[in-house]
Amino acid sequence: MLKLSLKIIEVLCFTEHWVNTDYLNLIQTELVRYFSRQKYDHGGSCICVKKGIRTKELNCFKGISAEKDFEMSVIELVDYGYITVRIYRSPDSKFWTFLKTLELTIQIAQSKRKKLLMCGDWNLNFMSMT
Repeated sequence: MLKLSLKIIEVLCFTEHWVNTDYLNLIQTELVRYFSRQKYDHGGSCICVKKGIRTKELNCFKGISAEKDFEMSVIELVDYGYITVRIYRSPDSKFWTFLKTLELTIQIAQSKRKKLLMCGDWNLNFMSMT
């Protein structure tokens, strides 16, 4: 008889949440990491987890995010060995800046020797790239 063990990790990731930092700071129970725009409207990314899930802030990713080009939220799910990355890229941002920053983010995550779960809204139109 095959016995399966299924673990469900409850993590919610959002992009384009349109909420500024002041309002996001009011959410204290499950919001773990976020990026909000200061200069422009809309955009942003955030990660929420179920109560009781241990997370860790990864300082090695600080200073990488940039409004419009690479709006990133990142956490480590301590008990599961995952680094979770949520990225938003505005359609009118600099594509090559996004690509270089994405490569740097992947390199940093790989150096931590954890499993990487990366998702987001990257607004890539492969038909118009040159």
